[in-house]
This record gives sequence, structure tokens and C-alpha cells, in this order.
Amino acid sequence: MNLFELFLIAIGLSMDAFAVAICSGLAMPKATIKKALIIGLYFGLFQGVMPLIGYLLATQFADKIITFDHWIAFALLCFIGGKMIAESFKKKAVLTGNVLLKHVRTENVQAESVPIQRKPP
Repeated sequence: MNLFELFLIAIGLSMDAFAVAICSGLAMPKATIKKALIIGLYFGLFQGVMPLIGYLLATQFADKIITFDHWIAFALLCFIGGKMIAESFKKKAVLTGNVLLKHVRTENVQAESVPIQRKPP
């Protein structure tokens, strides 16, 4: 992976995190600076840590799962998509710390999987 590809992936992942953070802020009944900073901290922290975790996993397990890694990604995305569809029919939840943590974790699964898909040297 060259620097240009890495830059494009970083831009795409950051735009995705930004969009989810904006939507999380819009879902709040009353937005405050404190809540906005907490949302930014959650997304920023996870956006930085998840690729690191993915890199560490890739250096350990990439040779073992290289033949079926795309199926793992497919299953994870199907699970997350199905869960989102199921939750859309439920009563709307208030944006609490646990709900925000689920949003951040779900959004950053792809940030974690990028280093695994791009096997490090």
C-alpha cells in the first residue's frame, strides 16, 4: 500500500466518522459544547485506536485468514446492517453514553478491518 492509497483510505474513513458524529449530534434533544466535545472525543479516540488494533491483528493472523477474510468482513457487515434494520423499527433511543459507544464501535469496524485487508509487511 503506497502513501496515496493510505491517504485516500484515511479521508474516506474520516468522512464516514464525521457523518456519523454529525447525525449523533442532530439526534440529541439539546446540544451543548460538553456533549459535542464528548462525541468528538469518542469518535477521535476510536478512529485512532481501531486501525492500530487492526494492524496488530493483521501482523499476527493475516497469513492464517487470508483465504477467507472477505467472508469475515461480509458476515460482520451483514450482522451490523441487520442490527441497524431491526433497530430502526424499535422506539427511538435517547443518545446516552452506551448508545454513543455502540455507534462509534459499529462505525469503526471498517477502520479496524482496513489493515487486516491490506496485509502489513
